[in-house]
Amino acid sequence: VLSTRQMSNGGFKYWDTSTEPHLWATSMAGEVMIEAKNQGFAVHGDVLDKWIKFQTAQAKSYTHTTDRGADQQQAYRLYSLVLAGQEPTAAMNRLKEAKSISSQAKYRLAAAYKLAGKDAVADLVMDKEAIEVEGDYRTFWSRLRDEAMKLETLVLLGRIDLAMPLAKELAGSYSHAGYVTQEVAFVSSAFSRLSDAVGDKLCDVTVSYADKEIEIKEASGIEN
Repeated sequence: VLSTRQMSNGGFKYWDTSTEPHLWATSMAGEVMIEAKNQGFAVHGDVLDKWIKFQTAQAKSYTHTTDRGADQQQAYRLYSLVLAGQEPTAAMNRLKEAKSISSQAKYRLAAAYKLAGKDAVADLVMDKEAIEVEGDYRTFWSRLRDEAMKLETLVLLGRIDLAMPLAKELAGSYSHAGYVTQEVAFVSSAFSRLSDAVGDKLCDVTVSYADKEIEIKEASGIEN
């Protein structure tokens, strides 16, 4: 049960024996809870409230750096808060105004502004110059995961012309048997948003599996 990993301060630990919360895992846990709640599943209110307080405090105390994906961590934290219906506007604006920002943080911050209903600001963030950085264990860094998060942002912003080539690239390199759980989760989330955006208009698909090719002429979404 997810709630058993929540600590008294509202953060979530990655290992059962951990004595401190894992900040990236905390954002992931929050996103899972929020999406589950949106789908009609029961989520304990106290668990979510404690998580929001923890995320809000972390967002306010953040000191900017692009080292090892720290700003991506902040951007994802802000995104998760917006998903939860919060408005961490001051922290979002501080990150937006940073002189240097990683590409990963830029895309996730733009997604946060879009979800907050600030489309024009999201576009401004997308126009910012950014640098590519590599994270580490603190963000469970993965190039595939980061590309999936980028795809999700492009879809949210309605930039399907840019999303489709990236989706094709991701599909060509992705295999459910060769990747870790978080990569499966983020890739699946990105393609789910893409599917919602394009609907059933793309009906000419060839799936290769076990040396066989299957043509799909019709498609429909998964009913919620």
